[in-house]
Amino acid sequence: MYSLQRSLSVNPAALAPGHPYPLDASRITCTLHFVEFHGMGPPSPDLGRAGDIYIDLSPRLHALYWCDHASRGRGTQWRRWTALLVDIDANRAPPNKYLVAHPWVRNAEMSDLFLWADPGGVSWISKEALCASRVEMIRRGITPVVPDVKPDVEGLVSQILAQILQRQQPSSSAAVHPSSRHMDVRAMSPLPDFHPRTLEYPNLGPPANSLLFQPPPNPHTPFGGFAPGPPPGFGPTLDSHGGVIPSREELCNKALDRMQRAQKAEQRTKQELRRTTRDLSKLKKQEKDAIGMSYLYQKREQELVAALAAAEHRSSAELQQIQATVQALQIQAQTSREDTHNAVEQVRRSEEELAAIQREIQNLRSQEFR
Repeated sequence: MYSLQRSLSVNPAALAPGHPYPLDASRITCTLHFVEFHGMGPPSPDLGRAGDIYIDLSPRLHALYWCDHASRGRGTQWRRWTALLVDIDANRAPPNKYLVAHPWVRNAEMSDLFLWADPGGVSWISKEALCASRVEMIRRGITPVVPDVKPDVEGLVSQILAQILQRQQPSSSAAVHPSSRHMDVRAMSPLPDFHPRTLEYPNLGPPANSLLFQPPPNPHTPFGGFAPGPPPGFGPTLDSHGGVIPSREELCNKALDRMQRAQKAEQRTKQELRRTTRDLSKLKKQEKDAIGMSYLYQKREQELVAALAAAEHRSSAELQQIQATVQALQIQAQTSREDTHNAVEQVRRSEEELAAIQREIQNLRSQEFR
């Protein structure tokens, strides 16, 4: 793990009482110092102080953390930063609901110092600079918000941090020896090409606005008797055998060229990996959709089977009821037939008795005539 020292100028009136930052000599601004830690895995709980930031260097799982005051008691705690997809209006308040305000601001709702990350770097910046950076990111198609699609915010933050780390890789010495930066929040704004705002690379040669050498004056020649040439250490020199020894600048250029080729190869590999990851995500989504449809079909099939069983049960009950009714009607018909047969027999007996009575009456009449 290594760390980078950072600093910026803020208005001391915006900070809460008891803040640990010193006033400048003019006592008009306050120099806010913070540390940018780089390490593998999440930060240790006992690392840093409020206002520090931490970048997790885990491959393909980069994450940004910021150190806040502990919610209970004394001490600090690290929180993961995911306030990237914030399309807020510049005139809408309070932005603290969508952004991460500095832990030492006096009033979080009225704060104008927020943590932000773009391809240029990570820092505490003003709301105006943050909105301008977000607009530039949207214009360039970086982490856009797609309607009706839930974004992978942690994955997008990881992509931004990967771009930041790629910009910081050419200067390995800057990672070993921490560098500092002094900037004014009130005048801060993102550069059009997202130049790094959080890391200063050491100069490998003399300043661009300075001469490589200053020859003494000579009234006879415009160069004072010296031929123009590079200073020691920046031009070709000869060894004892007459061979040309590569200069430091050539060696640095070759090393930088090799590093750039390696970075391009790594970038192509990461792009292929991102494409493969996206394809895998699509396949997983399709698999999830297929599993969901299968679950729906199974549920519908269970409902249909239950409805069929209920219909069969109702049909069986109705059939039994109809059979019982038919049986009762058959019994009633049998009883009716028996009653009818008995009635017919009774009528026949009555007719026979009537015929017998009539015969007896005729016999009595015939006896009277005699």
